[in-house]
Amino acid sequence: MSCNDIIITAVLWYLNGCMVSFYQQSDGEEQKCPLETVNLPYPNLSYRSINILKITQPAVNRLSYLATLNLQNNQLTTLPAELWQLTGLQELNISRNQIKSIPPEIGYLVNLRDFYAYNNQIQELPSQLGRLTDLRVLDLTANKLNYLPVELLSSNLNKIWVDKNELFSTKKNNMDGWKQWQKKEVSSSTIYIPSTSDDILSLRSTCIQTIGEAILDDPDQQEALQESCLTQGMLEQLSIDPKSAPRCSVCQNIMFHDDLWLMHFDSFLKLTSVPFLHRACSQICWTNLRLKLQVEKMMACNNIT
Repeated sequence: MSCNDIIITAVLWYLNGCMVSFYQQSDGEEQKCPLETVNLPYPNLSYRSINILKITQPAVNRLSYLATLNLQNNQLTTLPAELWQLTGLQELNISRNQIKSIPPEIGYLVNLRDFYAYNNQIQELPSQLGRLTDLRVLDLTANKLNYLPVELLSSNLNKIWVDKNELFSTKKNNMDGWKQWQKKEVSSSTIYIPSTSDDILSLRSTCIQTIGEAILDDPDQQEALQESCLTQGMLEQLSIDPKSAPRCSVCQNIMFHDDLWLMHFDSFLKLTSVPFLHRACSQICWTNLRLKLQVEKMMACNNIT
């Protein structure tokens, strides 16, 4: 049997300290064979060939003291929901795995200072990352990122690494003036480029946003919606946690859709011309943001010339 046929599961639990139990199972089989259980007061789970990480729910509160969790150099593709409840974490290292996404619940890690996620498959960062006021170091080297959330511009980061990503590649063909700006010297200027000139919020998203804002004012309406004509997909969009929900870049209202966006290029912590993504909750906010960015684009152009 090859190493690729083996699945290693690590389970964090608590008994007078942080305990980790390792299990092994063959791919396609349900039965797990215990390997070992160790006491790790300061969990370092790097280089353990872990495919699956679990954290028992009863242990979450007991593990709130954990300040560091090292998961680098494993085979993880996802992270457990309980991880984002470990609010005492100050350093989290998930580097050199196969993780494709970071959930918005990372915004719960209010004490996080250092986040290392290099060498993964991350395609997009949640805007909630920019709300972590204690975050100082962010390493995103060698992922699949096409842009960064605009919220990072107002963060307190001291260091950020985004080398070896796919910045600019996905939406650049839809950006008016991409080739023109690409030829200009923009090392000391801020360049703003809207996505398109005719983005219109769909009727479906308009309904979702309107209903969602009504639910925020009267949460008791949520139960009544279960018997309405809304589809299951729409109901899921409305079932968000206000504490971790994305917010409009203009009015800061909670967003229930992601139809409207605008991209602009900016310099950030010695990085030049990095694409940042704005999201708008309504047509009004999108229009106001687009006009604002167009004005700033003209001002940047005047500065260049």
